[in-house]
Amino acid sequence: MKYVRKIIAWGLSDKLHAILLTLILLTCLVPLYVLTQYAIPFYDDYNYARPVWVTYMWGGSTLKAAISGAIQNAITCHYSWQGTYGSIFMMGLVPMIFGEQYYFLGPVFLITMLTASIFTFLGVIVRKVFQGDFWTMLGLQSGTATIVILLLYTPQQGFYWYNGGVHYVGMFSFKLFYLSLLLAILYGGRKKWLTLLGIAVSLPLAFFLAGANFITALQAPLIVLTIFALALFCKNKRALLWLPSMLAYGIGFYLNVSAPGNQVRAAYYAGRALPPFQAVLRSFPEAIRFAREFLDWRTMLLYALLIPVVWQLVKTDKIKFRLWIFPIVAVWSFCLYASTCTPGLYGTGANDLSRSINLIKITFQFMILLNVIYAFGVIRALLPKIPDFRIPWYVLLCWFLVWSFFFKISPDRIGQYSAYGAHYYVTSGEAKTFHDEYEARLQLLKSEQSDVVLKQYSIRPWFLGWKDLTDDPNAEENKAISTYYGKRSVITVP
Repeated sequence: MKYVRKIIAWGLSDKLHAILLTLILLTCLVPLYVLTQYAIPFYDDYNYARPVWVTYMWGGSTLKAAISGAIQNAITCHYSWQGTYGSIFMMGLVPMIFGEQYYFLGPVFLITMLTASIFTFLGVIVRKVFQGDFWTMLGLQSGTATIVILLLYTPQQGFYWYNGGVHYVGMFSFKLFYLSLLLAILYGGRKKWLTLLGIAVSLPLAFFLAGANFITALQAPLIVLTIFALALFCKNKRALLWLPSMLAYGIGFYLNVSAPGNQVRAAYYAGRALPPFQAVLRSFPEAIRFAREFLDWRTMLLYALLIPVVWQLVKTDKIKFRLWIFPIVAVWSFCLYASTCTPGLYGTGANDLSRSINLIKITFQFMILLNVIYAFGVIRALLPKIPDFRIPWYVLLCWFLVWSFFFKISPDRIGQYSAYGAHYYVTSGEAKTFHDEYEARLQLLKSEQSDVVLKQYSIRPWFLGWKDLTDDPNAEENKAISTYYGKRSVITVP
């Protein structure tokens, strides 16, 4: 009976729990990386790559020429379309300028950036702010990255379409790196040269990030100013070391929002965009609408796996959790989350771009994580005698059975689970068939024909192609590809 009780009470240690979460993350990442080899360029990939490619070719096919072309492209768009110079610089550096066979490096870059930035940001939070141990850090990093990546709103426009992905997910990742750097400066050690190096790196990074999409460009200073004010309130004078970076960000942000090209873009959406104040007010019901969609059983089950990690994290005595502060944290985090809806309403009158909804959802997931951490911190502060606990093996078994059941009855497993969707497209052969047909198109596009007629794809995996060319040579997507390859016209037929 003694051994039976031990078996029943057995649960995963902090180390095993972190390893389990890491294995789940790796299981999700493998099919996503495998699918990258079948990714193909489309639409704005060509629009933003062409001027950079021309400069690259005329400049002797050097990396310096490519970077020069990307900078010039960002300056041109600053006057002709929009002020997001940081994003446009990255859009111009689509890997296909070095050859279409290298396009897959774009999706690889985006998946790696998002994963690495989450690990870096949470690593700084756990080790610097909470001074937690390695296994708590690894568990929180892997669990959070799994939630974000597995439940990404649209992997197609988050990972596999470089142009849309780098503008939103890519720049969001740069934001996490930037915040990590600032926190490292704030909680820095005695080595002054490391602090000086951090400040030096933060200057160009801040200026670059200020030229991101408006969701990221608005969100970053809201977070930075909040932490800056709290640090000064707590008499942490190291926050003053942020001032050069904040100044660089302010200059960049002004260049972004005041760009003449923004007026051109605004005219394109005339009649749809909302006035600033109305856009802010509409952001809150819009955020609630998205929250109802995002907070489903999958999200709650995955966060449940993080409870032992969070409980171990808030054991620290470095942060004082107080009940009266919790509502303030909840309100502030919700306002930050709602702010992700404002740029879409102000710019186009709606949040209907899947690539921007990716950021809305990721911000929502981080908001939930912040509130879960603070809620358990308050519970631990009010009830200090509650011991550490481990999830018993039978609870994990029940969790797995419940997850499996809901997964089995899910009407859209491909669309709801990024890893499963990638696995399906690879193992079914759909991705390879699609890419083979793209290769056949590429031969025609590189031929000497002036008017190119392409066959429609027999199959178009959603992760790899959200849209195809049309039979109208003047359609925007058709013009983008015909201009890039120097054709008079490009159309598709059945």
